[in-house]
Amino acid sequence: MYKLRIICFGACLLLSSTLVFGESVGKSLTLDKHPTANHVGFNIRNYIDFADDIQLIESYRIVSPNGLHLTFSQYVDGKEVVTAGAKLHLRNNGTFSVQSYIVNLPPLESNGLEKWFPSETHLIPVYEAFIPDPIYPAIHYTDISGHLWLKKEINKFNRKDTTLFTKVFMVNPINTANTVYGGFFIDNKDSSNST
Repeated sequence: MYKLRIICFGACLLLSSTLVFGESVGKSLTLDKHPTANHVGFNIRNYIDFADDIQLIESYRIVSPNGLHLTFSQYVDGKEVVTAGAKLHLRNNGTFSVQSYIVNLPPLESNGLEKWFPSETHLIPVYEAFIPDPIYPAIHYTDISGHLWLKKEINKFNRKDTTLFTKVFMVNPINTANTVYGGFFIDNKDSSNST
């Protein structure tokens, strides 16, 4: 009975996601590997409630040993809302979790600009500009009056082959003092004593 419900639920999701999102990018996953993710598109509305004028479009998909992880970008009036969207994590054990950073604000007049940026009260129309600095390339999101709303440094976060991006700030004084800090350590039959 439970498997039948999952299959029916999956078929309903497939049909509704095709109607809402059209064609989706990615691969179909088998039912035995991902019990709740056996189709190409997902209707995020089955997992989280949001306003009718908001669209969530799948922008990234990755499979991990724990399940399937989908990232959705938020769109209002056909334009992307910068920094807004949701993430859906479908686990192999049949459970799921949603990380929602959906912005529910009214948009201002777009003035022909290509994206929205959320302020405290409205969605501000902004344009995206790539700044080709040789050391710190960035993407700037600027409104029509020239106010910079967001600067995204590209090299800071886009390291596909690197597990961590760090900078050394102030060397540790313990490593450079050429002396021992604290007392001497003596192992007394696996009990710690200092003398």
